Amino acid sequence: MVTAGIIAEYNPFHNGHQFHIEETRRETGADFVIAVMSGNFVQRGAPALLDKFTRARMALEGGADLILELPAASVLSHAEGFAAGGVCLLERSGVTDWLSFGCEDSGEDALFLQTARVLAGEPAVYRETLAAGLRAGESFPKARERAALSCLQPASEAERENIRRFLSRPNNTLGLEYQKAILKYGCRLKTCRVSRRGSGYHSREVSSPFASATAIRSLLLAQTHADGTPAAALQSQVPPSVFTQLLAADQQHALLREHDFSSLLFYALLKNKDRLDAFHPSGADLAARTRRLLEDFTDWDSFVLLVKSKHQTYTGVSRYFARILLNLDQEYLQAAARCQYAPYARVLGFRQSAAPLLKELRRKTDIPVLMQPAKADRLLSKDGLRLLQSDLDASELYRHVLFSRCGRRLRSDFRQPLIVL
Repeated sequence: MVTAGIIAEYNPFHNGHQFHIEETRRETGADFVIAVMSGNFVQRGAPALLDKFTRARMALEGGADLILELPAASVLSHAEGFAAGGVCLLERSGVTDWLSFGCEDSGEDALFLQTARVLAGEPAVYRETLAAGLRAGESFPKARERAALSCLQPASEAERENIRRFLSRPNNTLGLEYQKAILKYGCRLKTCRVSRRGSGYHSREVSSPFASATAIRSLLLAQTHADGTPAAALQSQVPPSVFTQLLAADQQHALLREHDFSSLLFYALLKNKDRLDAFHPSGADLAARTRRLLEDFTDWDSFVLLVKSKHQTYTGVSRYFARILLNLDQEYLQAAARCQYAPYARVLGFRQSAAPLLKELRRKTDIPVLMQPAKADRLLSKDGLRLLQSDLDASELYRHVLFSRCGRRLRSDFRQPLIVL
């Protein structure tokens, strides 16, 4: 039995995701595909457009065989923590042979490995150059690019530009974090890199059948639509079953965004006003800026734009706010990192045809397989229970906001059955 793993958010699931699953099966010969998926909050520091069980169903209908939830502690830490959590969960499952991810430059095998070794090993020249760049006021991505170049030592200006281009592409960057985590934790996972099709990661274009999730979210969350719905542009971008569910959610006003959590965020910021630096690894400046500007708070998105700076990206600030909202401070994240963000495998859904995979998972994994949260006390360690509780809290918050927005009442994680197709 060959099994491939994918780390994803499916926010929402679209044609590119389905293509990725199909290509993963073709290139690896996988009998089964496991998707490790973010829960009700996603890595860019925002609530998911749709709840995790709805997105799990979409992914299963789109070709995945088993959906595991990536704990919020991993999702909202940073790119390194996001990648480490997904990689370690797949490794510790005991059944995953391949890690498959999309990237812009799938043919750059040597550069991927060389750069990942630098990032994982952090030689002295890398650390010194990175620190110097940050002290000089460079953003982290820019300082890291300079540090990586100092170690890779390109032989020509053309080679230097190729590395810069390579490091500037979002999927390449996340792919490097996956490769780095495999090296850092000594994982046996083989990697399969699938070339990204269609629009770029941040593109808002919807002209091709492979628009980005960013473009699809923008389309769905637009304040007005010419014909009252985004149906005409959306239908070509997602599988038919996803289209039906997205259209229904849009018509019911059941798509959540940052703005819907604004009042809760303001209260969390106010409540934690004197300890805001506890939610960021080097957060004194960010905390001071947040504290100073808090009286100007109007809503989540506007406040992120107000607080962000050349040293702090929009996503970084929004992720910081999401951690404050869910009370994920640095001490908590450090405890999560010590158990590799993966002290259990929380199952959200599976295909009935994946029964052999579930049987092997239970037999080979070295962590508890959690099918029902009610049984967690008997299965999980203290750290595992702590990570699970943050996901349960995030789900309760999400349920409350969704009901407040449109009157739709989701079942709690304790009452929601697994998605089985």
